Amino acid sequence: MKIQEYVSKILLLKIILIKSIQPKDSVFTKLSYKLKEYGNHTCVVDEPDEVFTFQKNDSQLKCASICLKTNNCIGFNYHQNNNTCQIHKNKLNINMEYGEWTSCSFYQNNFFDNINVASIEPNYLGCYADSSTPRDLSGYLIYSNELTHNSCWNVCFNQKFQYFGVQNQIGCYCGNFYGRYGLTTGCNELCSGSPSELCGGFSMSSVFRGNISLFLQM
Repeated sequence: MKIQEYVSKILLLKIILIKSIQPKDSVFTKLSYKLKEYGNHTCVVDEPDEVFTFQKNDSQLKCASICLKTNNCIGFNYHQNNNTCQIHKNKLNINMEYGEWTSCSFYQNNFFDNINVASIEPNYLGCYADSSTPRDLSGYLIYSNELTHNSCWNVCFNQKFQYFGVQNQIGCYCGNFYGRYGLTTGCNELCSGSPSELCGGFSMSSVFRGNISLFLQM
């Protein structure tokens, strides 16, 4: 084979490869994947307008393409466990449920950026009593004068812990187990970094659940 023919074939293969990649990239740049800051997937729980079921591995891409070709499609749920595509149209208000399951994800059409979202969040587990020896969440801890729920979760996520507790305005505790001393009341202290969030109280933590496995799969 001549060198010129060989180079031409290489260039042709590159063009074919680029064309096969472009549609997926261009489709998903028009959609926003919804993931809560604690690492939980979300899906719209409202009744879908259209439902499709696919068999092949590219069903998620097909679902995205259908949404973008459908008038007034604000986004779609994709259920990975059964390749189900749920199309949502003509909605100004939607309800989203954040959960531990990995089978469903919602992608919002970026063209519709004025949708009002009501969140149904199961992340907060309750107000739990604590002790200094041993701590209820004993995996890792830091203190911060700018503590928020999200900043504590980021710390615990980086340390590979699933649960996090915020305590007495400035304390952030991480662990894979909680509830050693049981539920209590009085987690009314404001977080040092966010006056709109509660960060436990003296010897008690506002405990939350994140989901590390979802981050690891992305």
